[in-house]
Amino acid sequence: MTYVNVNAIAPTATETPMNKALFADPVWREEVLRRIPAGRFCTPEDLVGPVVFLASDAARFVHGVTLPVDGGWTAW
Repeated sequence: MTYVNVNAIAPTATETPMNKALFADPVWREEVLRRIPAGRFCTPEDLVGPVVFLASDAARFVHGVTLPVDGGWTAW
């Protein structure tokens, strides 16, 4: 049987060159950062582990999941 396994990651605010202007706004930074219990913004490196997990055989029975990678934002 062939099937398509679809999962996703849902990162919080992630600092990248593409959104440099947004992260340059100190008001925005403070507003968003106070909502992240981990106390920092996400980095592209923070996304590697979840992506590797979902792409690996370790997730072979994980189907239809959106995995928050948000430093605890959605936990409270």
